Amino acid sequence: RLYNAMELGGSDPFIVMEDADMDKTIEGAVSGRFMNCGQSCTSAKRFIVLKEIADTFTERFIEKAKELRIGDPASMNTDMGPLVREDQRRKLEGQISESIKKDKGGMRLCQQECEKRPAHAVWRDKEERHRQGNGQAGAS
Repeated sequence: RLYNAMELGGSDPFIVMEDADMDKTIEGAVSGRFMNCGQSCTSAKRFIVLKEIADTFTERFIEKAKELRIGDPASMNTDMGPLVREDQRRKLEGQISESIKKDKGGMRLCQQECEKRPAHAVWRDKEERHRQGNGQAGAS
């Protein structure tokens, strides 16, 4: 007998139709994108949204994402921890910048606000994490 296991998670799109309940959709979209810091194979990576509702979806998605509390991942008051290391933050920033340069239609939707968010924070070591206390990550 031969047993087979299939990995069925991955890059399935998050599809939003015109008749979607936007409150539930936004909640699910933000949760789906940022669960496990967006590092899960089942995280929503692509959003396919009808043109008629794309602006509304995008605006509401950004507003909901801005509400995420970033800090100590062990704290119940935190929705998402920081990136693991400074080099990973730089690598991710480089990937974003390169994607935009390739003129694939991508753009930053919250440049100034995003730079102020602690998502750009990393803990350089365990001692820094404890010095910061209360889920406040050190700025990079």
